[in-house]
Amino acid sequence: MSGFLAYTVKDGRLKVKFKTQRGYCVVHTYQPLEVTAEQIDAWLDGELIQHAMPGLSPGQREMFISGTTDDDWDECFRGDDDVR
Repeated sequence: MSGFLAYTVKDGRLKVKFKTQRGYCVVHTYQPLEVTAEQIDAWLDGELIQHAMPGLSPGQREMFISGTTDDDWDECFRGDDDVR
């Protein structure tokens, strides 16, 4: 499963770890996001992500849910604007 893995707080800064899979390659990255540990915990406890983290963009929220980045979406659906 891709998406949110864990968060840590070090020196008062929150670091969020994600797992992204592209083909056979699995990548673990830390993203600088403007969220609090309380917001992440609220989402993990069942609150809808758009309510728990209203300051994040839809793309950033998708990173939490599935590990899919905006670039991944663009690549996956490249050329779909031409389909009618």
